[in-house]
Amino acid sequence: MELTKGDTLPFDDEEDESEEEQHIWCELTSLNPLHDTLLVSGERYSLGRSNTCNVEMEFKWLSNKHFEIVKEQNGKILIYNYGSNGTYVNKKAVPKNESCELKNDDEISLIVPNFRTTKRKQLIKNYIAYTVKILNSDKEKIEKEKEKEKEKEKEEESDPNPRKRAEKENEDEIVPPATISQEKKEEEKEKEKKDEQTIKKRRTNLKKTSTELDKNENENENEQEKEKEQEKEKIEIEKEEKEEEKEKEEKEQEEEKEDEKEKEKEKEKEKEDEDEESDEGIAENFVCSICQDIQHNPISVIPCLHNFCGGCISMWSKKSKKCPMCQGEMSTFSRNHTLKNIIESYLDKHKSKRRDKDEIEDLDEQDDILTNNKKAKKKKKESESETSSDSASSYSDSNTSDSDSDSGSGNNNNNNRSNLLKQKCRECLKERNDDNYKCDPKDPKHYLCNACRRPFPKRLPNNGKWVVRCEYCHDYYCNQYWPTGCPMKNGHGALRMVKDQDFKEIPKQSFGGNLVELKYLNDCLEDNEIDMDAFFKKCIEDLDNGTYTNTDMPKFHGLNSKTFICYKCFQQMKLELVYSYRIHIDKNLLPRTVTRRPNCWHGRNCRTQFTRKHHAENYNHVCEQKKRGGGRGGGRGRGKN
Repeated sequence: MELTKGDTLPFDDEEDESEEEQHIWCELTSLNPLHDTLLVSGERYSLGRSNTCNVEMEFKWLSNKHFEIVKEQNGKILIYNYGSNGTYVNKKAVPKNESCELKNDDEISLIVPNFRTTKRKQLIKNYIAYTVKILNSDKEKIEKEKEKEKEKEKEEESDPNPRKRAEKENEDEIVPPATISQEKKEEEKEKEKKDEQTIKKRRTNLKKTSTELDKNENENENEQEKEKEQEKEKIEIEKEEKEEEKEKEEKEQEEEKEDEKEKEKEKEKEKEDEDEESDEGIAENFVCSICQDIQHNPISVIPCLHNFCGGCISMWSKKSKKCPMCQGEMSTFSRNHTLKNIIESYLDKHKSKRRDKDEIEDLDEQDDILTNNKKAKKKKKESESETSSDSASSYSDSNTSDSDSDSGSGNNNNNNRSNLLKQKCRECLKERNDDNYKCDPKDPKHYLCNACRRPFPKRLPNNGKWVVRCEYCHDYYCNQYWPTGCPMKNGHGALRMVKDQDFKEIPKQSFGGNLVELKYLNDCLEDNEIDMDAFFKKCIEDLDNGTYTNTDMPKFHGLNSKTFICYKCFQQMKLELVYSYRIHIDKNLLPRTVTRRPNCWHGRNCRTQFTRKHHAENYNHVCEQKKRGGGRGGGRGRGKN
């Protein structure tokens, strides 16, 4: 039961209910089976989301007060639209805050049936629509009375006698009650049938419209998707075109930049060529006659004032006291700062002629000339001095003998040595046979062989094909570079791998010169029938396996059998290999008289072992020092070897 604003709630009074039911003057039948029919009573009847309305419906598209039906005194029925989403009568919108007259069988809908937007797709299920059915036929009576009045006026005009008219009216008015009741029943049945038919038609129409809406929505969605895809394709095509244009512009800009760079490079080359032509004469004065390269940290020889690299003249002075240029005696040395500044400014202009960092570091390490114009002297052990002097003398003697074959002795010997320094590299004159390499005539770079003292090309190693530098002393040798080896006698084996070196006998300087330990080792090798090849092979295996520790080989630890090392350095490495072999030898190979000896506290650093044979025989000195301190001799051992 629906109530208006002015109605009061009934409690237990049945008479009030009957009276109120009599006031129901209109019925709103729902076209949607989900909603109930509404019975309209009172002068005003409202619908909306507010609880003050007669019909409260919780639906987000409805306003608080969506519409209101008003029955006026003259019998007219009006509907007022207050909703923002609209109220429709017979599919025609009622303007907001305005009214429209309602008639019997009119259709009131809150949403347009042909609504196609996808946002309100759910409204089809909750479609709100009603048909108006006016009860008690108040309005029909009024219309019939109006029609009767019109008919009476017509009859008066046609029949002027008032008596006849009165008789006719009485005849019309006098109708038996049975016929009246039957007619009313038939009329009501016909109206009910018509109402049912109209409701059925409208429901079928609703179903059709809903299916059409679904189809239309699907079509619209497909069309929208197609349009979106077309727009995306257009956008992508435009992007691709823009990107292509940008790429073309960038390519053009890059080509222009490259052209400009090439022009700049050509200009720079022209300038460099001009500068080189002008500076070639100057650069010849900067070349060191020892390394045949631009001087690094130039040093002047006194009194002849010839200039050389600091590292080169330091190495030269170890073997000779005469100037490499004039063969005059060298008394002192002095750093030439003015020449150094001139060379630096020249190298800033010609950066390609600057030496490598590794080569500069090697020269700095070899440069031992102090700032006080004196030659630095280094103290060396007797063992190192003897081995180095032997190797140096062998190289120097062979060098002089090789170079002096065509001339006499005396002063001619010195002249030939200077001619050797001025001699050009073989590959400066002729191409190499295997790879057709030839030195650059404008900027030749060379190493100076430490054995033959002759220049050879400064090139990167060809996949390890040739190595030109010793890994320990960093001196350069040419025997690995030239296919025929070093031109000097004994120079063919100047630089080799450790495993390829010659090991024919145990050096006498082994164990620091302790002849007792040397005798014990030789006797052990003879008793066990171990020759030098097996001895050296065992040393190489232990070297590669990491058996020898840093304490065993303090100088040459970290090298392996494939390390390139020069002949001079290998003579020192022999001593450490012999000591390491003796440390790690199997005790079962030694006699008991040797293994029973206690270790000397001072170990290999003991000085008494060289002066007292009795001490050397009674104590083991092939071990490390266990007690610090000076003094002569050693003490008793705390362990056995």
